[in-house]
Amino acid sequence: MFVIQDAPSPWTLKGHSYFFPIIVSPFSTSPIPLPKAALAPLEEQSTAGETWNKTFHGGVGGVVVVRYDESPVGPYDELIYCPGLFSYSAPPTENGQDRPPPQYLMAITRIYVSTLNSVVNGRRNWNIPKHLASFNFEALSSRKTLMTVYPMTAGSPSAESATASGSRDADTSSERPFFKAILRDSILPPIYSNTNWLNTSLSKYILQGRTFDFFQPDLPPFPIPGTAAEQPSKSTSPKSTDEEALVSRGRQGLFVQPRAKGWAKLAYMVPVQEGKASEGPSSTENRWASFGDSEGFPAFRHFVTGKTGMRVDFSEMVFPVAEVAP
Repeated sequence: MFVIQDAPSPWTLKGHSYFFPIIVSPFSTSPIPLPKAALAPLEEQSTAGETWNKTFHGGVGGVVVVRYDESPVGPYDELIYCPGLFSYSAPPTENGQDRPPPQYLMAITRIYVSTLNSVVNGRRNWNIPKHLASFNFEALSSRKTLMTVYPMTAGSPSAESATASGSRDADTSSERPFFKAILRDSILPPIYSNTNWLNTSLSKYILQGRTFDFFQPDLPPFPIPGTAAEQPSKSTSPKSTDEEALVSRGRQGLFVQPRAKGWAKLAYMVPVQEGKASEGPSSTENRWASFGDSEGFPAFRHFVTGKTGMRVDFSEMVFPVAEVAP
């Protein structure tokens, strides 16, 4: 029986990431609909999905690709979708009349990782709705990489591989991808970057009360591929547990404040030129112009002209112990 590693927060990680800003809609003080495929089916049908659907306000979000070389659960890959800002309203004060103004926070609504240990611990530690996927990175040149992400469904060879070994690499030959892009590094030199500046008075003035912190509502239990697990077990082992554990804590939402430092440089996400499968490879309509297939991952456009983003080779990224929302 596969034993899941129990890796409580905080986590310290090393690797490199790509961040690309996107905008679904300009910021609105009134809630607006989430974009198509912003939630996985499991979360869409849960109280977390209900919360996200009622509190989305648009604004700048992001798509993030991360390759972790070191983590408490070993190396793994990650694809993140953050559609923008969500409102969080604290409960009334003790007199029952005064209610603080809403906060506008980021949220990760759809995310894929390449190992089961990352899925389970990410959901448990921070309410991050991780799901399994197979990642393929093909070097096209010294500065260009073709990235393709494939689904991992229960019972598939790739899911069984991830469940049995925790491997970040899996067979993708029998699956259709849901995300495809070319990542290209700039020739410009990197500069030192540290997200601690977000805590300064200048940053808070520029952001006008908005923040890059995250609010993650409680998630539904996660059915682990290859098992019949649908509810969390009562296992309390501090180091490891079986496949039915670590799937949900039955609590309220969590505030998460990840921080990182390292070397940053410009990077670009370029569409793969490929016609629609139904129309053959000579089709003039590029099926990957918006990167996602609108089912497994949202289609999106860059917020910044020129498909520009940032690559960060981080010497340290910290995901702290989350703060439980009141």
